[in-house]
Parts: sequence; structure tokens; C-alpha cells
Amino acid sequence: MQEFENKVVLVVGATSGIGKAIAEKFAANGATVIITGRREQKGAEVVTQLQNKGYKADFAKMDVMDIPQSEKTLDAVVAKYGRLDVFAYNAGIAGYGDLDSQEWDNIMNTNAKAAYFLARAAYAHLKSTKGVIVFTSSMSGMKAACNISQDAGIAYGMSKAAVNHMVSMLALKYGSDGVRVNAVAPGVTKTDILSGVSPDLMQQLEDEIPLKFAADPEDMANLAYFLCSNDSRFITGEVVNANGGAGIN
Repeated sequence: MQEFENKVVLVVGATSGIGKAIAEKFAANGATVIITGRREQKGAEVVTQLQNKGYKADFAKMDVMDIPQSEKTLDAVVAKYGRLDVFAYNAGIAGYGDLDSQEWDNIMNTNAKAAYFLARAAYAHLKSTKGVIVFTSSMSGMKAACNISQDAGIAYGMSKAAVNHMVSMLALKYGSDGVRVNAVAPGVTKTDILSGVSPDLMQQLEDEIPLKFAADPEDMANLAYFLCSNDSRFITGEVVNANGGAGIN
């Protein structure tokens, strides 16, 4: 029997990139995976791809900027499937160059505020299954990165730093109920979030990595899966770096 057989995994922000890879990793190990996102067509395509591989998958439309509606969607998913074992929050936006106060709010609200409120909503269901919360953070939340010359890069790093501290606080709060809380902090990873990066900057980013290559989304999915598996049952409150050594100095 696969480890996540008969278990339900909700991945917020899973229509592409790391979120999609996380969803596939859990589905390949027996879970019923519900992916969310704003793009219904893209979500349907991902579900079809997973189902064509024989996996159990469904899609629920969710715009995390609308927190009350997102909470209702989360509750509806649990009502439909009867349980929740893993809540993975992967929704996130970056931004490049200068920014105004509205874009600042969009970055903070998507990356940190919604992450908190939806994790809190998930916790209400995870208590009964002694489930796990895993966030996708960022190396930018651990140390200053090369994009600090851009206001949007500063906002992004600050939002992820907030996520990292939230991991510690929620782990303390939820631990007595058997709910673990951890995060993956990716380094440079080949996802859509880097679509606005110039080739020169991308080369600079890879040159600064001791291993000299950018990660694939699957590298992050493997770590997220480990943090939710029984192999990590004594790990909570941790933000685990996966950056090819870029965070050493």
C-alpha cells in the first residue's frame, strides 16, 4: 500500500511549477490530490494529465486574494472528500522592478496573509487526521538576494521571511494537536516566476550557485513530500533550504 493511499492532499497554487510538481508527487504515492488556482482551463488540463496517469485528482477554483471565498472553497473540498491530511500552500507572486503600494499589498497578501488564513482554516480539519502543513517559502526570505536592488524583490523577500516566522509560530501553536508545520525554501528554480528574468540575470543566478545549475520543480516537490511523510514525523517548525548551496555564504 502506498503511503498516502486513502489520504487527501490540497495543494494551493498548483496549476504550474512547484505546486504542480508537488501535486503529482503526492498523487503518484496514492493520494487524492485537489489542486487549486485561478485558471480553470489550466487546472482542468493538469487534472487530466494526472488522471491519464491513473492518479486521483480534482480541481477547485481559488483566488487567494479573496480569503473568505477561499476558506469556503477549502471547507467545501473537505466536505466533499471527508478529510484533509496535507495542506500545501504554494500560491505566490513576485514582481520585478519598481512597485507601487498596490503591488506591494498584492505580494504581501498573496504570499503571507492568505497563507496564514488558509492554513488556519486547514488546521481546523487537520486536527482530526494529525495532518501536515507545508509552505513554499524562498531563499529570498532567508538572506538578501541579488534582486534587492528592485523594490519588488525586497517586498517578495519580506513576504517570504514572514512565512518563515509563521512556520515557527504555527508549529508551536498546532503541535499539541499533532499537526506539523514546515516549509521548503527553494533557491533558483525553473518556474514561471522567473519568466521576467533576463537571460543575463538568469546566468548570473546560476553562476552564484555552488552546484552551478537551477533546480527543477520536482526537486522541491521531493522535499515537500518528505516533510509530509512519516519519515519526517519528528520534524516541525523547520524551513528547509534547497538552493544548491547558494545559501552557504
